[in-house]
Amino acid sequence: MDTRFTLEIPEFLPMNASDVRLGQCYFAQLSERSTQVRIERPAPGGGWIARVLSHGKHAKIKSAAQLLRRCDDEEVAAVVRGLEPNRRSCIEPVTELPPFVFENKDGEILTSPPPVKRIKIAEPPPESMSLLDAAAYVLKAAKKPLSTRDIVEAIIRLRLWNPSGATPWGTLHAAISRDIVNNGEKSRFQKATRGLFDIRK
Repeated sequence: MDTRFTLEIPEFLPMNASDVRLGQCYFAQLSERSTQVRIERPAPGGGWIARVLSHGKHAKIKSAAQLLRRCDDEEVAAVVRGLEPNRRSCIEPVTELPPFVFENKDGEILTSPPPVKRIKIAEPPPESMSLLDAAAYVLKAAKKPLSTRDIVEAIIRLRLWNPSGATPWGTLHAAISRDIVNNGEKSRFQKATRGLFDIRK
């Protein structure tokens, strides 16, 4: 008498949430039957929002226990081949999965892409500046008198100009003083107090 027996192994082993990957296709238990779905995004409150491959509609997967196993490439291709075109069109049968659609934060499908929020960006400084131009830019932004050492430190930090000498603040002090003497009231700079310069209003 043969006393051997066979161990019955369930067809599908339970999946863990850590095994679920966005964009991956799975066999999922929906109602009383299994169907192929593609996981698209996490669902508010837990689980995932999935798209049913056979008709393109969304379904909620409450937990990983609803996912039976991953679909292989041939099983996904078989679903794609079985899709039929819209009755009102004369197009050929579809050859790719249903596309993504635009939705708002409440999950409602939009007929057009949501408007893009425009972000106002401050006007950047010119890419190439002379030392005096960079100093005028810094003083205008600071809106207060500064020493040439503070001006040079800001210029270097903002990468407006690269110093070549050992004492660039001394070079700037001489350049601003010379500009004030040569141009008078037409100069962009003015001396505020001892050691401090300001932009001419």
